[in-house]
Amino acid sequence: MSNILVSSTEELAEVEYLLSKKMPHYRQAYSDRTSWLMACIAELSYLKFNPIFKHKEKEYLVERVASILDQHKMTPLLKLIKSFEYDPEEERKKLEENADFLQMELKETFDNDGVQAILLESDTSIILAFRGTEPNSINDITTDFKSSTIPCKSGGKIHSGFSQAYDKVAVDIQIALDKEQAQHKPLFITGHSLGGALATIAAKKLTHTAGIAACYTYGSPRVADRVWFSDMKTPLYRIVNAADPVTMMPTGDELIGLLAWLSKFIPYIGDDIRNTLLSRFSGYYHGGDMRYLTNCPQGYYEDVKLLYSVSFLFRVKAFIVKKMPWSKILTDHSVEIYRKKLKIIAYNRQCKNTQ
Repeated sequence: MSNILVSSTEELAEVEYLLSKKMPHYRQAYSDRTSWLMACIAELSYLKFNPIFKHKEKEYLVERVASILDQHKMTPLLKLIKSFEYDPEEERKKLEENADFLQMELKETFDNDGVQAILLESDTSIILAFRGTEPNSINDITTDFKSSTIPCKSGGKIHSGFSQAYDKVAVDIQIALDKEQAQHKPLFITGHSLGGALATIAAKKLTHTAGIAACYTYGSPRVADRVWFSDMKTPLYRIVNAADPVTMMPTGDELIGLLAWLSKFIPYIGDDIRNTLLSRFSGYYHGGDMRYLTNCPQGYYEDVKLLYSVSFLFRVKAFIVKKMPWSKILTDHSVEIYRKKLKIIAYNRQCKNTQ
């Protein structure tokens, strides 16, 4: 088995201890162990169970390019294609093995036009996890940069890219949840990064006979405005790690309002720019109950703390204290770091409660 959730025998013992404890499955309040477990599943959703090429797409691509390039220039292209290839069957096997390690069974996978999700089942619940942004996926990158808002049928405004991405798998997921064998256990929803945004939308739009217990997101960007969140019934827990920059995107009302005000002073086109900014890019709001994971030296997370609420300026400070280069800040967005920190918090809290 290729276990991606533990890296040492000590960590294995801690994880097995947490798994030996019964997870709260109808509990709506935030749970440290559930948060860690959802982070594990969010990480598993990144395993590439979906083929990179469907049907004969690869052969068609090579043939088309070969008709344009000579053989000498084809060699680097074929090497590039090969570097992106992987075995989806091996990845799916790894997914099933790691799910089994978490005492769960993989029930279904979803894959449509660059959007992926997995559905797992435990003894007490059903878990839906959405895959986050993949750096080599053009569809994911395009989705992230579609930051304009559009009206939502349920009220309020929502990120256009996230909404369109969710719609690609929404019907298939709802059909899976409506199956008889899935109807009698509560549903948890989770996701990291883009997956967190999709999980947030799913928490509002999906229906499930046994109810949606909670939604846990990690490193999620902003999704919609206050009106859209106002009738959210599912408990939504938004976990933010230290200086994770994605959690501050798209830009909130403060910066958009400032840019709109400054644009008034631009001759001729200022009013048009201001109206566009306010109508298409303003209103983003971070809904949900936030939990903040404190800064720690890279690789040393034993002193991590879980804070219930911090100010925007407190989070901006995390950017300043990070060492250069700025690329190091992106490590705070890693789902692996979220999972490792949450495991320490869950383990320490559980041990403290049993003393």
